[in-house]
Formats: sequence, structure tokens, C-alpha cells
Amino acid sequence: METLSKTPSRPEGIPEPTGELPVTFERKFRPWRYVVGHSRLSIRSIDPNSAPDHVEITFFGVLGVRLASVYQTLTIALADKADAEDMFRFSGLRESQYSSALCVALSSDSGTGHVVCVGCSVWLHTDKPDHIGRGGPRHDSILLARGRSTGR
Repeated sequence: METLSKTPSRPEGIPEPTGELPVTFERKFRPWRYVVGHSRLSIRSIDPNSAPDHVEITFFGVLGVRLASVYQTLTIALADKADAEDMFRFSGLRESQYSSALCVALSSDSGTGHVVCVGCSVWLHTDKPDHIGRGGPRHDSILLARGRSTGR
């Protein structure tokens, strides 16, 4: 597990950082930003009144997405084989390229989704969300989880 600073305690509703998926949050999330030129997608916790911090999930090398507009109590995990293969086909990947991509499943009572990408990171930012944040580490940020393609 990597941390960028010493934080005395985790905010309520934030799981113990393991550095790995799956991870579940008792917060409301929504897609925040998609930058086509950088193939980068961010999904962010969006209830600024409930906590002085926010969680940001950033996907890098995005090849395909199917998203809900809002997620309540979000779980992020590696997709099962059938869903991953369906998303790889949807994303236009050839079977020989499947091992170079990662398919991440987003699940919630309010909807599901998938992201095909090269990697992802889940950060807890202990400051109030800004509207131009880039999803990466800042002062007092904590890396909660990371996923990467195996590239085999």
C-alpha cells in the first residue's frame, strides 16, 4: 500500500487501503470528466455536505465505457470473464489484445457499468473537491486501490 502522507485516521465510510480491487464505498458517485485526447475518465464522490473529503477513481488508457449517470454505494472490482469479453468486443479489441486491457466493473443498487482501460487508481483526497482536479495525488492524498492490465 502506498501513501503520500501521514494521515492520523481514515474518514468514516472509507475502507482500509489494500492497494487492490475490489473496494466498496458508502458514498454517491457520478462520472466527473472524460478527456478524449488523453483517454482518461474520472468518477468522483459528489456529496460535498457529507464529508470534507472526496474519493476519485481515475481510469487511464480508456478504450470503452458503459456507465450509469449516478452510483449509490459503489463497488469497483475486476469484471468477470464473460462481462470482460463482452466489453472487449464492444470496445473493438481483437482477442489477441484482451490481455493488454483491464475490464473494471462498477456496481451499485442504482446501476452498473464497465470501463475497459489500461489501468486505474482510487484516491482519497482529504480536501474539498475542486472542479479542476486531475485525479492524481495531492497534499494528504491516500492511494486506496490500483488496477493494471497484465500485458501478457
